Amino acid sequence: MNAIRISTRALAATAAVLLAAPLFAQSAPAPGAPPANQQDGANGNRGGNGNAGGQGRGQGQGRGGMGGQMGRMFGGGGGGMGGGGGAGMRDVRDALEPDFARRDLQLFVRQLTLDEVQGDVVEQLFEDYETAYQPEMERVQSSMMDVGRRLMESFMTPERQEQMTARMEKMREELRAAEENGEMTDEQRRDFFRTRMEQSAAEAQKELAATGIDAEIKSAFTTILADLEALQTKKLELKKSFIDGVKATLDDAQMVNWDPFERFLTREKTLPRGRISGESTNLFLVVDDARLPVEEFAKVEPLFDSYESQLDAALRARNDFITESNSRLFKAMVNGDTDGASRIIKQQVQLRTAVRDVNESFRTQMVGALGETAVSQQLNQSILASAFERVYGPTQTTRMFEAAKKLDGLDAAVLASIGELELGYANEVRPLNDRLYTLTKQSEPDELVAASERAVTMLSSGIGGMMGGMGRGMGGQRNDTTREVNDQKRKVGENYQEKLKALLTPDQLALMPQQGRGGRGGQGGQGGQGGFGGAAGVTRMLERLPEEQRKEIIGRLDTNKNGTIDEDEATAARDMMRQQFGGGRGGQGGQPGQGGNGGRRGQGGQPPANGEV
Repeated sequence: MNAIRISTRALAATAAVLLAAPLFAQSAPAPGAPPANQQDGANGNRGGNGNAGGQGRGQGQGRGGMGGQMGRMFGGGGGGMGGGGGAGMRDVRDALEPDFARRDLQLFVRQLTLDEVQGDVVEQLFEDYETAYQPEMERVQSSMMDVGRRLMESFMTPERQEQMTARMEKMREELRAAEENGEMTDEQRRDFFRTRMEQSAAEAQKELAATGIDAEIKSAFTTILADLEALQTKKLELKKSFIDGVKATLDDAQMVNWDPFERFLTREKTLPRGRISGESTNLFLVVDDARLPVEEFAKVEPLFDSYESQLDAALRARNDFITESNSRLFKAMVNGDTDGASRIIKQQVQLRTAVRDVNESFRTQMVGALGETAVSQQLNQSILASAFERVYGPTQTTRMFEAAKKLDGLDAAVLASIGELELGYANEVRPLNDRLYTLTKQSEPDELVAASERAVTMLSSGIGGMMGGMGRGMGGQRNDTTREVNDQKRKVGENYQEKLKALLTPDQLALMPQQGRGGRGGQGGQGGQGGFGGAAGVTRMLERLPEEQRKEIIGRLDTNKNGTIDEDEATAARDMMRQQFGGGRGGQGGQPGQGGNGGRRGQGGQPPANGEV
């Protein structure tokens, strides 16, 4: 029997109901799953140290989800119009996904050292689990598709589609007219789109107010809520039955390993569901990837048991509350109970922050255990880059330095100058990154709560609240201080890019990665302008997407493999992006990562980098 799969069409139909307005509706990403080649490590199934014999590897962290303002429900992040992200659809996806996939069977066999007979029993238990879950999931999917189709038919009449097209064309014409007087700054462009979208939303609100669509929306939510609650009850029953069956096959010696294995399984399958920076970080994997010398690894290893225990407790508290509270949150939204919804949202984000804080605490402890050494600095930067990738991850400038150093035929003096410039850039950016790190830790939880509360208020207010919220959502939610620091970081990068270019010949420059507008990352600003304006416009749009999705798009369209979209590749890029994003609507987050074999870990549903990309 095939492994359980979730229909993308069903998720897209659900999105139509959840987002409940034509300008919000977008296709949902296909659901992700743990990589087939997960390999556990030594040290209690946690992932070991390369030099100590363990080869722990883990699951790539889920990314993305739906773009747009409503994507931030339940503490989500991600790229898109208004800085939205993937939490709303990701929570629905998580509710639909089975707790176990066929590829997980090898984890059970290997970690619990099952013999052939036990392995056959566990496989049969999974067959029974899959056979029972599949029809329930398909029933809910079918119901969601029917509800979504009916609701979209009410929204997307031919007349309304024509009206939307006319409004967008008018907006594009006004933008072109405004830019004839000189290129607009990012802030001016954000203000332009915010104002125009508010006007468009107000017009649409008047047109829809008399259609009775609010009653349809409430009915659709009620139907979906009942379906999801029934599926959740069945899902919990089947999970318990499967686990009880597995444990019944174990002998006493194998049962000794059950608790460590269960902690491992919880990390592998639920840690990637983070919504804020640092929440999805697995320090076992980062330490393993660091390949510490044996003597240095010995200083860190004593912290593993405590880290595993505290992380497991924080994860279980987060997972249990979110599972239990999401149905109550949906009910509060349907019933217009904004205060009740706000209490749930705040508690969810508090528990997410608690997971992040465990990782932050043990990052400090592990680095401290290594003392003031180059190894400790390297480990600290590796953890920060994994946990706060938007801050410490690669930028366009660092990528240019890396590419420049690999150019053939470089003069030794030029190579030395490139190294000096690279060091200078790192020294100037370091304090800016540290400032962004502090701002991110302080502001992210509050921003996610505020964005989720706005989403609940929009839905509770009916179509008027949704359309009004859509207009207000243009322009992003980043605080001014963060934006200022990111602007400083971008300007530093642009300065060093120009210095680097001055060292290279025209032929060498032609081999360098191309960048658009200085490589600035998105800030949850406008989703597009209805057209992408050549390679530079495509690059600007790509920069506003979550990194995994940006990489996926570039990988598919970058035919000359220079790491970016050139003019001759821009047409195909524009066609694909228009198909995905509807000609400039909010961006859609990337599909969950497939990190197997020690692949890159991302942050679940995080926005694209605020500073340089």
